[in-house]
Amino acid sequence: MTNRFDVRSRSGLLAAAGAVGLIAGLSATSTASAQSAFDRSRNVGVLDRPHPEYDAIGIRTGSFLVYPKVELGVGYNDNVYAAEDDALDDVIYAISPSVSAESTWSRHSLALSAAAKIQRYADVGTEDSEEYRILATGRLDVRRDANISGSVGYVSAVEARGSSGTTILTRTPIEYDTFNATVAAVKDFNRVRLSGRLGFTDVDYDDNVSFTGAPVDFDFRDNETSVASVRVDYAVSPATALFGEVALTSADYSSSASGASNRDSDGVRLLGGVNFELTNLITGELSAGYITRTFDNGVTGDVDQFAYRASLNYYPTQLLTVGLKGETTINDSGVLITPAYVADSVGLQVDYEVLRNLIVTGVADYSRDDYQDIDRTDDRYGIGATATYLLNRRAGISLTYSQLTQDSSGAARNVDYTERSLMLALVLQL
Repeated sequence: MTNRFDVRSRSGLLAAAGAVGLIAGLSATSTASAQSAFDRSRNVGVLDRPHPEYDAIGIRTGSFLVYPKVELGVGYNDNVYAAEDDALDDVIYAISPSVSAESTWSRHSLALSAAAKIQRYADVGTEDSEEYRILATGRLDVRRDANISGSVGYVSAVEARGSSGTTILTRTPIEYDTFNATVAAVKDFNRVRLSGRLGFTDVDYDDNVSFTGAPVDFDFRDNETSVASVRVDYAVSPATALFGEVALTSADYSSSASGASNRDSDGVRLLGGVNFELTNLITGELSAGYITRTFDNGVTGDVDQFAYRASLNYYPTQLLTVGLKGETTINDSGVLITPAYVADSVGLQVDYEVLRNLIVTGVADYSRDDYQDIDRTDDRYGIGATATYLLNRRAGISLTYSQLTQDSSGAARNVDYTERSLMLALVLQL
């Protein structure tokens, strides 16, 4: 769960949805439409509920609706470098234009989007950044009970100071480019659902320099990662399904910087659990199993441990949604002397519709990052809140506060720090 908020083209000025969210949304829509034993769409969260009087109308172009949008923001950060001592604060100005196009076909779907985020700092000009994203997603409805979906996207991004898995403090933020592509298929056989997914990601990091001017080579982080997963669900009842899932991961690192060993690895995640809907109040999925990762260098210790994944949504009223998520993952490390760390994370999000045009969201999350083969463990705590006030179909105002604290321990510990930020934004859309 993240603390970053954006505006959804289909739901006015209400909530956040990045590339992954859009892909998941298309898949959920396609499978829910069949009204099968696996349908969990009876409940609609606060951020997903239509608000016709405030939703963007869009511009009709043939069989597509185009949604242009721009967000203008001014903010404050009290620890720009995520430093342990002598924190430096600054004022930030941001502009985030975007445009998306969504098909209006009765069957199948296609969505295209492009977005940018440009930030300028009042005093610390070395932190200025530009980020860009383009994404295409689609779904082919083969039959009422079967569909194939896919996506392809490119992102040019900046790694936030103090991000998980990093150690090196560079003169400017670390920049990287990501290309990703996925294809997924779902087929229902009465009480059985079979689904599969193939994904490919190519990440390329730009080199940088330290504050002393020494070159910093990030080639050791460049990688190509492939993921293949298969899942089988069995509907015990219209409201409960048992499932088993296996996912295979292969990471290939193109080169290594001086001092970095071979980071190539292969991994397996096995999960089994239950997907359910309890009356009209609770939906969710609980699973547990095993996760492994084997490294080709013959030096790094293998990961071989218990794993879990959980997601619960509670709908006490139509005006309040509570979400809880947790997961065990193995993440690539930005630390030269270790290729990975195991993260156990949990997050809570509460969305409350105070008024028809006033939405308040609160988030809290925690992760424990345990690094392989070095004595370092990071405990990271995040809290945040956003209030979004909808003026009309074309304009809204949001105010976001976030705070992130890191406690790092061990002989190879990173810095301890707390970073707080506040952002006021005006969102304009058609």
